Amino acid sequence: MRRSVTALVVVVTLAGVLGSCSVDSDPRVAVATTSMSVYDSTRWTPARGWVAAHPGRNLPTTIWYPTEGNGPWPLIVFAHGFNVDPWYYDRLLRRWAAAGYVVAAPEFPGSGPNSPGPARADDIPQQPQDLSVVITAMLGPGAPAEVAGKIDPAQIAAAGHSDGGSTVAALALNGPVRDYRVRSFLVLAGALPSMPAQYDGANTGPVLVVQGDQDPYNYVSDARSVYLFSHNPPKAFVIAPGAGHTDLYLDDGVQPDTVRAATVDWLNLTLKGQQPARDRFFTHASSPGVTELESSGL
Repeated sequence: MRRSVTALVVVVTLAGVLGSCSVDSDPRVAVATTSMSVYDSTRWTPARGWVAAHPGRNLPTTIWYPTEGNGPWPLIVFAHGFNVDPWYYDRLLRRWAAAGYVVAAPEFPGSGPNSPGPARADDIPQQPQDLSVVITAMLGPGAPAEVAGKIDPAQIAAAGHSDGGSTVAALALNGPVRDYRVRSFLVLAGALPSMPAQYDGANTGPVLVVQGDQDPYNYVSDARSVYLFSHNPPKAFVIAPGAGHTDLYLDDGVQPDTVRAATVDWLNLTLKGQQPARDRFFTHASSPGVTELESSGL
């Protein structure tokens, strides 16, 4: 979610206070990337710049995947924020792939940076369905050889940041765009976007919401609305004191390491069913001075 900001916000990082040792030290495997072209002929792309609105939606998709083992691997579909592409999130998405997940991240035709003309935010209502189209493509015979037939269709998560986090909130909580194949949701600095249909709050899987309390674009109240409107536990709301909009997921330091570790714990618990991940999640999500946790049903 984007807002214009006139006040100066000073963020003091915790890395210098707490030291430089990494808490994000779970076992990892090597990661590689590939890509695929995904096309949906059933919906429209909005006008951008000199290109008029036209039928069909092109969704160029970058894929991060583990290079060790042959699967089946859980799948995460990832929604990027406004006017950035999936590569902007390489550090976060690579971390998830290193934990044994395939991550498929499309660039949206309305809000991505690489289409003609300025990006537009009013295409968010189409983006949950874009994620569903990518899921179908990743499970189908046209998936890249590196991952084709190696995805577990019973272990699918959706994650997103900023406007992408709002996209995932809609996918979880808005009936007409809900995808029942998705078993876990991660809303990073996201809100409840305006959608054509009313929200019902009937999430079909666990919902994790993460928010920095000094984020100038998406406020704690926005993120809390997603948490509160997720009516079906388990659910969790992690607040990072002093953190902004992107540093939690992409920067160096104890706090970003802790948050990235918490997201891996969440995925391991809610998708892979690894019960030891529950204790690790509580450790990372409620680390004094670093993260604060509200939860239900965990």
